[in-house]
Amino acid sequence: MRTSLITLIIAVGFALPAAVSANVRGCHYTYGDGPRNDASVPLGTLSVRDMTCSSALRAISNGRLVGSGAIATLGFRCYTLKRYILSGTTNESSGAIVRCVSGRRAFRFSWAT
Repeated sequence: MRTSLITLIIAVGFALPAAVSANVRGCHYTYGDGPRNDASVPLGTLSVRDMTCSSALRAISNGRLVGSGAIATLGFRCYTLKRYILSGTTNESSGAIVRCVSGRRAFRFSWAT
């Protein structure tokens, strides 16, 4: 009886990490998928967790860039993870890495000008 209980506890312990794993993957996108107030903003990397790539692209294209470098989009809370401002002799460019979350669903992307 005691051996059966120990075997059950070990089996459950090995099963838990598999049950809580997330479905994360990288996505491809086309030019013009940027936020609606600047659709020409080139996107860099894009990855999603527990959602489709098309849903993340739709959230980005329906959102708008805000002053912090993040986007405001319906249904997601977005955060700027890192902001870049590169100044040179002729051009100044900026960009950011942004993470947006809604429950278990999340996406992360970068943009630059």
